[in-house]
Amino acid sequence: MRKQTTTKPAKNNDRRMPLLASLIVFSWTSFTLTGMIAGASGAQDEAHLVVPGKSIGKITLGMTEHSLLDAMGKPTTTDKSMPDFAVYTYKGTKHDLIVLLNKGKVQEVNFDSPSFKTKDGLSISRMWKDKRLKRSLIQWRHANYRFELEGGGLTFYNLNADSPDPEYPQTKFAVLHPRNAKPLRLGWGLEGEPDGGWKTESDSGDVAQ
Repeated sequence: MRKQTTTKPAKNNDRRMPLLASLIVFSWTSFTLTGMIAGASGAQDEAHLVVPGKSIGKITLGMTEHSLLDAMGKPTTTDKSMPDFAVYTYKGTKHDLIVLLNKGKVQEVNFDSPSFKTKDGLSISRMWKDKRLKRSLIQWRHANYRFELEGGGLTFYNLNADSPDPEYPQTKFAVLHPRNAKPLRLGWGLEGEPDGGWKTESDSGDVAQ
């Protein structure tokens, strides 16, 4: 079974698997995003606020490319190799912020910093604790978990959760997306499988974190 790194959107009749979108196969090394990730104080501040299905910091789903650039400035890297899609990556010293645009409008935002939280404190660091999250599993090489927020709009991932192998390091990230849709390109799954191959915890057996 060969790991894919294509950024082409998955198709139902495409049996290639597994697809680990190249958008999340970036270096999960240290960086800090200027402006958006710097300096929270007191209660959850606007720069770090996540509103499921709507916004993260200065970025709002559905905003135009021009508005995104006005709000965030020039991205570190830009990928416009696929028709209709653009991927803007904002890098810092510990964390990445990856923005997917579809036909010139923001479709999804991928983030891996625990500084980003909902108004009631839901963040990457709480994905294993929050009872509102539906947990699913794909067992491929290692245990890979998905946590979907009740009501949609925000999905967390913990890949290679039980891996001792540095070639397949444990990674945690989240995707902000529309409430009525699953992550389009910034998520992870097996192409051609129902729901990307994810099975709810009750169906997938007892696999420890």
